[in-house]
Amino acid sequence: MRFLPRSSFWEHLLCVLAVPLLAAAVLYPAAAGGKLPIPSANLYALAPWQEAAPAGVETAATREEQAVTQRHYPAYRFLHNSLERGDSLFWNPYENCGTPFLAQWRTRVLSPFSLPFHFLEFNAAYILSSLLKLVVAGLTAFYAARRLGFLPPFALAVAAGFQLSAPLVLWNAWPLADTLAWLPLLVLFAERLAIGQGRYWPLGGLTLALMLLGGSPEAVAAACAGAALYLAARLAFARAPFVYWLRGFTPLAAALVLASGLVAVQLAPFLEFIRQATHSGGVQPETPPGLSALAALFYPHLLGHPPAGGEAAQANAFHTGLMHAGWLPVAMVPLWFALRGFTAPLQRVRVDALLIAAATLTLCGLVLAPLLRGAPVIGAVQAHHLLGLNGLAVAFMAAAAAEEWVHLNAAQCKAALKRMALGYPLLIAAGAGLAFWGAAASVLETPPLSGQAALAAGGLGVALALLAATLLLPSPRLLGYGLTGGTAVGLIMAFQPFLSFSDSEALYPETLFISTLRDTGERVSGNAALQRWPLAGNFVRQTFGAGNPVLRRHAVFAERLETDPLLVRRMGSPVLLLTREDIQGPFVSVRPLLQIREVFPSGAVLFTDLEGGSRARIVHAVRPAYLLNPADLSSSEPPVAEHSLPAQAPAAGPAGWAYIASPETNARVHVRVEGAQPGVLVLADAWYPGWRATVNGEPTPVFPVDALFRGVQVPEGNHDVVFHYAPQSFTTGLWISAAAGLVFLLGLINVWRRRAATNPG
Repeated sequence: MRFLPRSSFWEHLLCVLAVPLLAAAVLYPAAAGGKLPIPSANLYALAPWQEAAPAGVETAATREEQAVTQRHYPAYRFLHNSLERGDSLFWNPYENCGTPFLAQWRTRVLSPFSLPFHFLEFNAAYILSSLLKLVVAGLTAFYAARRLGFLPPFALAVAAGFQLSAPLVLWNAWPLADTLAWLPLLVLFAERLAIGQGRYWPLGGLTLALMLLGGSPEAVAAACAGAALYLAARLAFARAPFVYWLRGFTPLAAALVLASGLVAVQLAPFLEFIRQATHSGGVQPETPPGLSALAALFYPHLLGHPPAGGEAAQANAFHTGLMHAGWLPVAMVPLWFALRGFTAPLQRVRVDALLIAAATLTLCGLVLAPLLRGAPVIGAVQAHHLLGLNGLAVAFMAAAAAEEWVHLNAAQCKAALKRMALGYPLLIAAGAGLAFWGAAASVLETPPLSGQAALAAGGLGVALALLAATLLLPSPRLLGYGLTGGTAVGLIMAFQPFLSFSDSEALYPETLFISTLRDTGERVSGNAALQRWPLAGNFVRQTFGAGNPVLRRHAVFAERLETDPLLVRRMGSPVLLLTREDIQGPFVSVRPLLQIREVFPSGAVLFTDLEGGSRARIVHAVRPAYLLNPADLSSSEPPVAEHSLPAQAPAAGPAGWAYIASPETNARVHVRVEGAQPGVLVLADAWYPGWRATVNGEPTPVFPVDALFRGVQVPEGNHDVVFHYAPQSFTTGLWISAAAGLVFLLGLINVWRRRAATNPG
C-alpha cells in the first residue's frame, strides 16, 4: 500500500467528527422532532390500543417491526423504570406471572449501549443509545481501516459504508446492532492473527466480550464464523504450513474462551434460563429471504415495501435490506476486479479474504439457514445473523479499489480502463437480470422498477464521475471524501423509506382499555389473546405476555388451559378479560360468579371473578408429586406440589388468610399470613431457580405448585413470609467474570511488555 505524507492531526479530527454527523443525519427526524426511531403503527392493530389509532393509519408490519414494538421497546422501558426506582433488574414481574429479565440476554441489561438509560430521561436515553451504536460502528470501522493501511479519506469511506449499513440502521433497536457495532475490531483481530500476532488474543477476547454483551449470541457466533473464514482464506492464500494455522486459530479460540469468561455474569444466568425456557408465542417466525434477495444489491425496495409509502411491508423487507451495501460501493465492484492485479499483494488478499468470508456467510444465510430452522443449537442462527458482514466487506472493497485508482501510472491506467470497459457492462447486465428475478419473486405490488433502476443508475453515474474526475486530477481526498459522501447519501436514500419515527405519546398510549386494567390494581388474566398483548409496555401486570421465549412451566400451564380453562382461576387474578365466546363456552359454568366491570368496543369484557383466587393463598389439601406431569393439573382437584410433604390431618377451624403485606419490588414479595392452620402458602407467581423464602426470618424451601407457582410450607399461626430472588447463577458468573478479568489484565500486561521489547524506542 502506498502512503501520502503523514496526515495532519486536523484531518484525523475532522474524519472522527464526521462519524457522529453521519449518524445524526439518519436520526435527525427523531432528535429534531422529539420522536423515537420506533414503528408504532402496528401496535394499533391490537385491541388495547385500537381506540388510539389515528385515522387511516396502516397497521400492517413486518416481523421485525412487531418485535421492536412488542419486545425490545418494553424491555427498554422496564430497564429504565427499574433503574429510576433503584429496583432489581434480575426479575420482571409484569409478564407471564413473572419472568427473569437479566437472564434473557436480549434484554441487554449489561450492554454498553444501555448505559444512557442509567442517567437520562427515557426518550433522550433511547435516542442517545441509538446514536451511540452508529457512532461506535463508524469509529471502529475507521480505526480498523487506518490500522489496515487506508488513508484517512478512504478509511472514512469504510466507516460511512459500515455505520450506515442495514444491521446498524434498519435493525438499530435489535440486539444485532449492539453486537455488530464492534465487528470491525474483530476483523482487525483476525488480520493480526493472520500475520502472526497471536499475542493480541486478550484484545480479541475483549472485543468478543463487548459483542456478547450486545444480547445476540447468535450474531456473535456468525461473526466468529466470519472471522474464522477470513483467517482461513488469508492462510490459504499464503499457503501457510499447518503450524501457522495452529498459531492462528489457537489464539482465536483462546479469545473466545476469555470472552465467555468475561461475560459469565450474563452467560451463566442465560444458560440457566435456556434450561427452564421454551420458545412459544411472541411474534411470527422469521421468513427466509431466499436467493431472490440478491436483487436488493441494486434494488433494496423491490422485495420489501417501504412503510412510508402506505403499502403493507413484506415480511422479508429487512432481510433484503441486509443485502444492500449502497449503490456507489456496488458500482465499484468492476473497478476492484480491474485493479486487483495492481494492488499491493497484502491489501489484495485482505480484501479478497473479507469478500470470501462475507459471500460464504451470505450463501449460508440465504440457502442453509432456512433449511436448518428448528435444528438444535445451530438452528438458532438465522438469516439476519449471517448477513451482517456484507456492508463492511463491500465498503473495504470499494475503498481499496478507489485508493488504488489514484496511484495508477499511465500503463496501469490504460490496462484498467480496458478491463472496466468489460466489467461495467457485465455489472449493468447483472443488475437487469436481478431486476427481473426480484420482480418475479415479489408477491406484492412494488414501487416502480424504473424509479429504482434510476437510483441504481445514479449510483453508477456518481462512481464513473468520480473516477473520471480523479483520472484528470488524481486526488486521494477528492475520491475518498467523494466516495464517503456518495455512499452516505445512497444508503440514507435506500433505507430512509423503511425507517419509522413515532411520538413518544404514540407508543403505548394510555387508552380507556389500559387505564381500566390498571385501575383494577390487580394482575390481569383471561383468555389466550393476552399472549399477543404486551401490556407490560404500559406497566400493566398480566398472567400472559408477548415475550418469547417463555418458561417451560408457563407453556405447560397454558397448554393445560386449552382443555381446562377454569385453571385460569389459580393464576392469582380476580380480574378476567374474556370475550363473549369465552363466556358462552368454557366459562359458562362460572358465569354467575363473574361480575361485569367494563365492556370494550373490541368485544372484550372485563369481569371480576367473585370467587377468584388471590395471588397469595393458603391451601391444606395438596397432591405431592416428584416430577412435573401436565396431566396432573386439574381445576377440580387439589393443587400439585412438587415437594415431599408430611402427611397432615384435615385443617380444623378457620383456614386463615394471606395477603401481600407491603409494596413489593421486582425481586421481593412480602406475604403476611394470619390465623392459618398448617398448610402450604401458594404465591401465584412463577417458580424459578433462585427464588428463596424465609418464614419469620428462617429460610424455608420454595417448591413448584401446579407446575408454575411458588409454594412454601407454613406452620400454624401468624407469619411473615418473604420471597426474594437471588440467583446463584449470577453469583457464580460474577466470580468467573472476575477471574477472567484478572486473566485479561495479565494478558494485556504481556502484550504491552512484548510491544515495548519489540519497539524499545
